[in-house]
Amino acid sequence: MDEKSSRKRAFLNVAKTAFKMTNTVAPLAVYEIAFKRYKRPDYTLYPGEYCIERYKGRLTREEFTIDSDGVPLASYYYKSGLNKGLVIVCHGLHSGNDDYLPIIEWMVKRGFNVLGFNYKGTYESGGDSCVGMSESLVDLDHVLDYVLKTPRFSSQPLFLIGHSWGGFAVTSISSLKKNVKAVAALAPMNDAYNMMVDKGGEYIAHIADSNKPMFDKYQKDKFGDYVNYNGVKGINARFIPYLIAQGLTDKVITMKGTSVAAHEDEIINPYVQFFFRDGDRGGHDNIWHSERSVIYRKEVDEQMKEYKKDINTLRSYVASVDHHLYSEVDEELMNEIALMFERCLK
Repeated sequence: MDEKSSRKRAFLNVAKTAFKMTNTVAPLAVYEIAFKRYKRPDYTLYPGEYCIERYKGRLTREEFTIDSDGVPLASYYYKSGLNKGLVIVCHGLHSGNDDYLPIIEWMVKRGFNVLGFNYKGTYESGGDSCVGMSESLVDLDHVLDYVLKTPRFSSQPLFLIGHSWGGFAVTSISSLKKNVKAVAALAPMNDAYNMMVDKGGEYIAHIADSNKPMFDKYQKDKFGDYVNYNGVKGINARFIPYLIAQGLTDKVITMKGTSVAAHEDEIINPYVQFFFRDGDRGGHDNIWHSERSVIYRKEVDEQMKEYKKDINTLRSYVASVDHHLYSEVDEELMNEIALMFERCLK
């Protein structure tokens, strides 16, 4: 199992543990444990091009901060020579901007400038915790405010790409902002509240149901009106193009449960296209990786299981990995996204 999948499994284990607690403390436990501050990992122990250090000579970036409710978000600008437009990339839970550098590099090569950032409590951003499930939408809202008042960004056609937690943000944001031209959402969850309750319900259904009023109040206190938005509402709010990529074997954002795709029949926007993958390429992270990358990742992850007991041996093995192949993107999916964006430029 790769590192990102391990993070998602750890999150689900937190939900399972919390929902075994009493009805009073379960919601608080989920938030306090699942959304604690997420630190940058030691990349010498993990394969893949998920850190800027592995892009020397290929990708450069400008670093700055964007304010979100008084908290500085570590933000990054990757400039392309063609300047087709600005793509904002929104990361998933328990990951950061660097985890999507393969997508960022691909978009830069295609001619788009890219802006990436880390949510509160993630990597170099400020904040004592990741706050909660609606936070990706909150932070994206503030990032778009910054973009709108910054001439070098506001003058560019604006596009969004988000994965998982970030997919929720980029689909929901159209209920709040009207300046985005097109959106690509990879394995997007539809609703921040339901993501918590549904996962809890997988383990202890009666506790999840009985905690709904407490969850509602807790999230409302934290996020105010942001809790009222979800992916489908955003998609239907403005008839702009959307590409929704969903894995049929995704166990984190499930096809018939927490995904936007599960609500396909509620979507009235005629400019929405779905991109489905099945089998080994239909997982939560594998959906945006190439076929040969998925095969290679399996091999590497199996080897890492053998070496993980000795940190020096593991570090030596990771150094020998073909990081580019491990994190290679799915050209078909990326090309579909780019073509959608480019059609909006005509």
